[in-house]
Amino acid sequence: MRKLHWMGSSVLVVFGLCGGAAPSAPSSRVLAHFRDFAQMKESNGAPEGWTQWSPRPEIAPRFAVDPGAGRSGRGSLRIEGNSNPAAFGAWRCSVGNIVAGRSYRFIAYYRTKGIQHEMRSVAARLEWLDARGNRARPPDYVPEAGTDAGWTKTEYVASAPDKAQSVVIHLTLGWCAGGTVWWDDIQLLEDPSP
Repeated sequence: MRKLHWMGSSVLVVFGLCGGAAPSAPSSRVLAHFRDFAQMKESNGAPEGWTQWSPRPEIAPRFAVDPGAGRSGRGSLRIEGNSNPAAFGAWRCSVGNIVAGRSYRFIAYYRTKGIQHEMRSVAARLEWLDARGNRARPPDYVPEAGTDAGWTKTEYVASAPDKAQSVVIHLTLGWCAGGTVWWDDIQLLEDPSP
């Protein structure tokens, strides 16, 4: 340790306390990563772990796994407006092992066809739930974060609310009769960054 005097102030400078290379930043732990949907086992027309949701049957869009689409070309989730201007629905998936207070990074990619106003018709959101399945707080909506090879990236970092134990991912399409959205490369990671 060496004491330096600079303009009337004392400053301590410490040498040699940290030997070797600087520690690397902690890595993110992957809780869920969904891609290559054509390769996944299906149940009731949905990939394992995913469900199709709409608030009412008469406004349900058309859901499918598109085997030829996707960022890797090996399948993606597809939602079509089904010629109904009131169509609204989402692919949903629940991810457990959430710890209240920890930060989580959500990333998903989508591509559209026939959708004039994407900000109105396409959305990803996270719904945090407690142990009883009740909302721990209002949902988080995931903003766009750029494009990559024709796919729009959505990304969001959120702190899990008090009592949260799981999060439901919603990938939606609404109010676009002739529109189609494909969702792929969906990830949820525990984010160690402050």
